[in-house]
Amino acid sequence: MGPNADLHIASAAILVVLFLFAVFGYRTRHNRRFGIFVAFFATVAACVVLGAARSIVASVTGILAATVVVRMATIVLQGVASMLMLAYTASLCRNDEAFRIERVVTACIPLVIAAGAIITAFFTGATSAFVMPGAGFGDPLYIAVHLCMAFYPIMCIVCIAIYHKMLSRLDVVAVLCASIALLACIVVELLPGMLHPVSFGLTIAVLAVFVMADNPFEYVDSLTFAYDAAAFRRYVIDLITRKRRFSVIVVALQHVNMLNALLGSAVADQAIRQCAQLSMRVGRTRQVYRVRNNAFAFVTFSRRECARVTNELTEQFSHPQVIGSSSVDLDVSVTCASNLDAFNVAEQVTQYIDFLIDRMQAGTAIPEDQHALVEEFSRWREVRRYLVHAVENNLVDTYVQPIYSLKAGRFASFEVLSRLVHPRLGKVPADEFIEAAESEGLIAALGRQQLESVCRFASKHAEELADRGFESIKVNLSPIELMEVGFASNVIDTMKRWNVDPTLFQFEVTETAATRYGKDVENTIKALCDAGSKICMDDFGSGFANLDSLLTLPFSVVKIDKTLLDNTEDDHAARMLYRSVVEMMKGQGVLTVAEGVETAAQDELVRSLGMDEAQGFFYARPMPIGEILGTIPVEGA
Repeated sequence: MGPNADLHIASAAILVVLFLFAVFGYRTRHNRRFGIFVAFFATVAACVVLGAARSIVASVTGILAATVVVRMATIVLQGVASMLMLAYTASLCRNDEAFRIERVVTACIPLVIAAGAIITAFFTGATSAFVMPGAGFGDPLYIAVHLCMAFYPIMCIVCIAIYHKMLSRLDVVAVLCASIALLACIVVELLPGMLHPVSFGLTIAVLAVFVMADNPFEYVDSLTFAYDAAAFRRYVIDLITRKRRFSVIVVALQHVNMLNALLGSAVADQAIRQCAQLSMRVGRTRQVYRVRNNAFAFVTFSRRECARVTNELTEQFSHPQVIGSSSVDLDVSVTCASNLDAFNVAEQVTQYIDFLIDRMQAGTAIPEDQHALVEEFSRWREVRRYLVHAVENNLVDTYVQPIYSLKAGRFASFEVLSRLVHPRLGKVPADEFIEAAESEGLIAALGRQQLESVCRFASKHAEELADRGFESIKVNLSPIELMEVGFASNVIDTMKRWNVDPTLFQFEVTETAATRYGKDVENTIKALCDAGSKICMDDFGSGFANLDSLLTLPFSVVKIDKTLLDNTEDDHAARMLYRSVVEMMKGQGVLTVAEGVETAAQDELVRSLGMDEAQGFFYARPMPIGEILGTIPVEGA
């Protein structure tokens, strides 16, 4: 059938493979750009089908003129496909800004001119230039049509040249490959010969765009084959841009860490996959997104569907699931994120989903009416926004809480604390902004500022602190700081720079950090001890400490968690437990500190147990670091 038929066969094969891959491999995406790509694909497919049909008819009848209408229609469709390629490129470069009416009209002008030229050919009898191989060479009308078609790949290249800094490398390469391939085929078609390769050039353009710019693998999670968080964000951006009202169903698998610890990572991964598969099955046509390691989401557009899917998922997960060879009860929370009209940017929606997942994992019931929760989220987001500003500008206040020596009958040390005051929200609870600092990756920077502040104070007021009997300063260290490369040396350098004796410092490490984070933490602790500082175990009794690990680490001070003390007043068993913990620590020869002493009865108890120090509101409340010298009198005065 000739070379043109071979090109049509090759084009058809490529398009069929892409179609099967897209349909059976992955679900379609929900955005305008992908919609343009689908239209581009369909138009090119129509060109190939018409071209193949013409080749077959011509080979059977031997009369090319019999297919003149098909040929002319194919050329028009090729022009439409070329314009759609430009529209796709514009969507890459400028998103929705590219679709203003004046730009659409301007882009249509070459296509209208080409279509007009083709219609003119029917009335002037010039159709042979479009039908007979080689007859169009030098024909002004034939050249004009193809120059109009060439306008679109040329403009694609211009767009890429202007906006390349805004695009990924793959997007740039995809559009350039597509444009050059199409331009080359247009040039070949203008040369004398028998080839009509424009449809093949358009097919290559589709292939380049599909493989590189719109590759489904780019946004697919490899473990579950759901779409990933980046795809979810893109979809939300598109919905907000189009002002679509929507809700998001959130599915959160609880206790993944426990599954991983008890049954292994393979079982935990299988549980996550099972959660994704059930979500896909119940969601039916809705695309499921893995928005977090253990959480999935998909979008709905009606309250009825939201209620149906939520109820159906809850019912499905109420039954044991087969994981490997075992039947396991998966603890899965399902909720519908509503009241999303309050947000006008995608980042706020995705942050709210994260906020909901945190609440679900904490066991908080999510109400159907989420107005109050949205307000709580607004505060949550504002605290994080201001915290970034506060850390960048050193606006976090340094506070201290004096610690009372029960043996000496005076204040002998103080713990360094951080406090955040929002200009509108007021004082932010310490737990709230510390959690925010950890989640925003600011805890290490906050720790450096705090250490700098207390070293500056200790250096400036060394004599005044000694006169008041202060023997040590306790500074909290987070697990993130302890695992930071070079952390110990940076701490030591800071103390040297301010000429502060390292023996003055006791660094507080929680039992969780001490027992869970391995060699890095152990090496940091030992480096600080080698410099002369002491290590204090904070919040002992709050977790599940491995005593063997604790005994291998050089702790000289142990602070017993407040929760243990709170239960002693009304519970005899709790009192006996507290007593045994104190005796065990004293048997190890470490200094014991009681946390959270707030009543006279608690003070009496810790004194009766022979504890060394006590900290709490009963003795002193936290205060700005600059006030401690005026609050604590000079020893003996």
